[in-house]
Amino acid sequence: MMTSQDRPTIRPAGRGADGLELVSISGLGGANRGWTFVFAYDSADGSEPVSVELKAPAGMTIDASRWREVGIGAALSAARVARRAPVVALLLDELGQPPSKPHKDAKDYAARVVEFRRHVVSAYRIAISQDYSPPQAVADHFGVSPTTATRWIAEVRRAGLLAGSHQDERRRTLGGDGYRPRDASSDSPGTDPRTGRSRGKTTAARKALHE
Repeated sequence: MMTSQDRPTIRPAGRGADGLELVSISGLGGANRGWTFVFAYDSADGSEPVSVELKAPAGMTIDASRWREVGIGAALSAARVARRAPVVALLLDELGQPPSKPHKDAKDYAARVVEFRRHVVSAYRIAISQDYSPPQAVADHFGVSPTTATRWIAEVRRAGLLAGSHQDERRRTLGGDGYRPRDASSDSPGTDPRTGRSRGKTTAARKALHE
């Protein structure tokens, strides 16, 4: 798990002899601590790297076990986020100023909840459209940590405004199958957001069958 002290450093590294754009990533945690990854991108495509160069930490003796421990996937994810962040930021700006998470005792609480959830869902779907991390997009939009963003996403999903899994939401967002999650923002406590039915009544009915 990456800590606040393991935030990667991502910077342009010029161009290689073959003209490919180079991006250097270091400062990753875990098994990648001390390693530097240099990804090469074809500017004509640019979405994914065509090669990667690994530089081991100073003084490390490289053997087969060391190579197996290196997490290239984590470095690639960091590079993907870095390259797509500017586009995602522009799309998030189009959503306007995000509202703060409302407190239950706030005036017009219901309306504020609807607006807050709308921004969470919109940021999530922007991330999907750009193959970006949804928690990071929500965090970027609201100026909170990815951990807080993940919690908010879970709350919105429980309210029925996102599909039950990331893959389902991705398929529905990109596939255009007409799916529209029901708006459960005004449901009373104990209501199943997926069906709109009272969970309490269902539980009571089941108990009655066994009495």
